[in-house]
Amino acid sequence: FPGGYAAVMFPLFARAVTVGVLVFADPRIRVGILVFVVGVGFAGGARNAITNRTQASQVVGVITAEAKPGDVVVSCPDQLGPDTDRLMAPSLGVKHVVYPTFAGPKLVDWVDYADSNGAAVPARFARRVLEKAAGHAIWVIWAPRYKTFEGQCEAVLNEIAAKRPGGSDRGVADQKIYEFMGLRDFPAAYRSSAGPQDLV
Repeated sequence: FPGGYAAVMFPLFARAVTVGVLVFADPRIRVGILVFVVGVGFAGGARNAITNRTQASQVVGVITAEAKPGDVVVSCPDQLGPDTDRLMAPSLGVKHVVYPTFAGPKLVDWVDYADSNGAAVPARFARRVLEKAAGHAIWVIWAPRYKTFEGQCEAVLNEIAAKRPGGSDRGVADQKIYEFMGLRDFPAAYRSSAGPQDLV
């Protein structure tokens, strides 16, 4: 986001660099400074291009490999929905909903966002998920510490786990990545020997 906002100021930055370069009378100094500025810009751009900003591909990779048609995927909070949904093939046949609205994952409704999230009831949402997933597995994509969601996604997980024992963590949120997210599955049938597995 900071990079996106800064892009609005780029024309002013380019103008300032131009004026700054023209201050020097010697053309060799001008060219040297310009080459340096352009080189720093390319280095920063390359870093942005290769830096992984999300765990969405890891999480969706596990779901794609193991989910069955009719399974329910929950993104909690809803901000994880668009990033993960774009990687899920429609042919997968899962039902993807977001917390707290139970809406589809393609868009985030930012209207009165904090108030809507504050009024959400994790237990009620979890009950709806359990009803929708009757006979099917539940996959919860989640991340802690999102503003206005403090403790809510954890509460949703606990509510589902109380009714669906045998779930397992399929990956841990790597908080060094900008959009970190974990994945927990709750199988349709009780699985007594499940253990944590790392994302691959």
